[in-house]
Amino acid sequence: MKFLFRASHSIEAQSLKDLLEADGIGCTLRNENTAFFGDGIVHAEGMPEVWVEDDLFERALDVKRDWTEQKSVAVA
Repeated sequence: MKFLFRASHSIEAQSLKDLLEADGIGCTLRNENTAFFGDGIVHAEGMPEVWVEDDLFERALDVKRDWTEQKSVAVA
């Protein structure tokens, strides 16, 4: 597995995971339940991460790029 993306929250990570899986890219979420600790501060080492299968990493990068561009357009 290769690291693909660190999300700011679990919903964002799940959204990307859903897109990857719809494209036939095996992936997994890590740290999806550990982003917030008792002090209410987000710690980078505990932020949700999306990891993908090694042999599908390049395809996953394309999906992530398209997803990121769509998010940017939606915000603008």
